[in-house]
Formats: sequence, structure tokens, C-alpha cells
Amino acid sequence: MAVDPQVIEADTWLLGDGANQRRYALSGPVQIATLSVLPARITIGANDRDQEQIRSSWILEDWSGGLGIVDMDETTESDRYNYGTLDTRRRKTATRPPKAHVTTNAPASTRLRCAAQYGTSLYGAWNAKIRYLASGATAWATPSAGSYVDLVSNGTDATVIRLGTTDWLVFADSTETLRFNGTTWTAQDGNGTTTPEAVYLQEWFARLYALDVQNVLWWTDDFVTWHKVAPLPVPLGDVHSLEIFFDTNNAPQLHAPTRNGPDNEGGLWIYNAEVGTLGQWFRTRMRGYLVEHLQGSGSKTRAYFDPHVLDRVVADHLDGRQNHEKLLWALLNLEIWHRHYA
Repeated sequence: MAVDPQVIEADTWLLGDGANQRRYALSGPVQIATLSVLPARITIGANDRDQEQIRSSWILEDWSGGLGIVDMDETTESDRYNYGTLDTRRRKTATRPPKAHVTTNAPASTRLRCAAQYGTSLYGAWNAKIRYLASGATAWATPSAGSYVDLVSNGTDATVIRLGTTDWLVFADSTETLRFNGTTWTAQDGNGTTTPEAVYLQEWFARLYALDVQNVLWWTDDFVTWHKVAPLPVPLGDVHSLEIFFDTNNAPQLHAPTRNGPDNEGGLWIYNAEVGTLGQWFRTRMRGYLVEHLQGSGSKTRAYFDPHVLDRVVADHLDGRQNHEKLLWALLNLEIWHRHYA
């Protein structure tokens, strides 16, 4: 996939649904990406469609202007866009971007601190108050279960995890955890001795992991017994999330991105649960890791993108001018996947 920014002049696109379709003139530059299938190869193991054995993947962070096909050969089934949310019935028909909805009824003088989807509803911590947005609704509602209580302080993270046969929604606020099983809300105070004062949460191998206010990692698989494991040796307040990311062996591992690091380049720490009885955190170097994977001579995916645009994205992030964390996570995952499977 080669990305070639260019302007298509005096062109119109079809936009809309059903009888309301109309053609609109373009108002600005269009990003062009050439999509084609990868060469066929011998595959050992799963070869179903979801494995994408002969397909190219296209990852977009921003398509606020919509998506559409400039040109395609409708008669060549094996060389056309295969599946996804893009309308591919005819060329020059644009698929509109996700519609933003204005929501109402959020608690006054608060902001959304964290959120997670549970079932068909979105639950969010508006400061210390949990509210939910039902599918199709535009007004935030207060949980109706009689056991619901507000958080003690502002929410810091939220996640959903399945333990046993139950799906749990869990919030953290640096003082306690508040969990919901679809029927009952249960608050669990953190004391730093037997329960964590949880700040960040992450599911990993059917366990709920929590990083507390002292940068100590904990885990539980039943909410009854918490196990205190390895402390993360960084300044307090430096960690900004717990993430699941692939290691060099393509195994999903628990990572902790930090705001600072050697030479102020940002830090990325990986947790190895097999070291000793508590496990251990190991530091990677974020700048070197990004540069080697996305800009180095061994990069497998660099040719997919405009190198000048890619280099600017990496530089802006590492120099603190822009926050491209989500985009870079996606690009790193794509690069590692290619190194192991493509």
C-alpha cells in the first residue's frame, strides 16, 4: 500500500443513503491509498478468512471526511477491496464518517475521566459519578441498581473482564475499585496491604491487574484475594496506563508506558511474570524501539506509507509536539505482525 497525497480537482462524489443520495463537490485534498491483495503463500495452521492470509490491512486513525473508492476493476474479484465497513458497490461513492452525537444530562461541573463499554451501554466516570449511555440514547443516566454508590474520588481507569462465567465492569479511582456484574455494584476499599489503591487496570490471561498509587502491581482472579507482585521503579505519577502489547516473540505481554524516561524520551516497561516469585519489570527504550521498528532499514511496513509523513508523526510524538500514542501503538503492532507472519 503506497500512500500518495494529491488533490483531485473538479470531481464529485455520491453521498447519502437510499433516495436521498446526492453528489457533492470535493472541498479539499484527498488522501489516496492503493490497496491490493498480498501474494498467496503456504500457510500452516488456521487459514480461515479472519486470519487474512492473502489480504492487505489498511489502518486509519482519522477519516473525518469519509471514505470512498476512486477507481477499481469491478470484474476482478480477487483484486478488489474484500470486506469491511466501506461501501464498495461502485466507484466514487463515499461512506460517511462515524456520526458524532451530542449527549446530555452529564453531571454538572464534571468531565468524563474514563469509560468502558459493558454490554450494549457505555459506562463513564464523570469525576466520581458513574453514568451510562444506553445504545441509541443521547442522555446519560444514573445506574438504577439500589447498590450503586459514587466513587470516592475521580475515576482513573475502567475496564471489562470475564472471571469465570461472569462479565465484570470495573472502575478505579486511586482509592478503591468499584465493580458491577450487571445486577449489583460492589465497592472494595484499597488499603495498600491486602487490596490495591488502584489507578490503572488491565485484563491479562484471565486475571485483573491493577497498578496502585505506589506503582506496585497487583492481580486477582476472584476479587477476594489480591496478590501484590512487582513494583515499577519509576517516579510516582509517571505511568499513564497499563497496556497489552506484543513482545519480540509475538506473545502478548503487560506493558506500562511512562511519560518520561532516559533523556526525556519516554519509557516503555514490560512485565515478565516468570522472573522469581513476584515477576519483574524491564525497561525498553521507546525512542529506539519506535525508530528501529518504523524507520529502520529492517522495517517491513515502512514502504506502505509516505516516509515523510511517517517520520513527521514519529518526530512530533517523541518531541512532545503531538500525542500520537494510539496511532503509534497500531503501527507497531502492524510492524511486529509483519515480522512474524508476512
